[in-house]
Amino acid sequence: TIYGGPGAVFDVGGSVNLNQGTLNLHSSDTNLLTANIGGNLVITNSSRLYLFAGPTNGVSPITGLVVNVYGELTISNSSWVYPVGEPNSGAAPCLHVNRLNLQGGATSGFDASRRGFGGQKGPGVGGWAPGGWWGGAGYGGAGGAANYGGAGSTYGIADAPVLPGSGGYIGRPGGGLIWIYVDDVARLDGTLKADG
Repeated sequence: TIYGGPGAVFDVGGSVNLNQGTLNLHSSDTNLLTANIGGNLVITNSSRLYLFAGPTNGVSPITGLVVNVYGELTISNSSWVYPVGEPNSGAAPCLHVNRLNLQGGATSGFDASRRGFGGQKGPGVGGWAPGGWWGGAGYGGAGGAANYGGAGSTYGIADAPVLPGSGGYIGRPGGGLIWIYVDDVARLDGTLKADG
């Protein structure tokens, strides 16, 4: 586990191979962590990479952690990257890679499910409706209405989302944000999930 401190930068000059392991990268409450991998980053054989965004000042785009991979990011063999948004501000981790090689179909990829805004947080949070029901959170479209109202509002940019999904009823976080910049080639033969 690596935590961000004042001006925290985690630099690796060469490549990193995460094989049957787990790595956690955390931005702290007040300091953004930047991780720089000079070569390739290989995540394989049931490995997990967790990217925990820290809170930000709310300036868009809201980046709460940055990972730069100057070579190729490869995810394969039942391995996952979990981008975890900051539940109050909506800050999200951002990956910037030269090449992306995602292999493994349904068994490998990125999973930001329930890693967005926290329950009852975010610009599209569902509201209370008569009868004690909570409406569903919105994002690209309005959330589901409960009985007589309470649907969460639409927000964000449909073709370039930079905010995670809003939380729904108490304790249920919204879908997270998978935020990747690829400079060269992206091979997507895997799974991208961001369910709420």
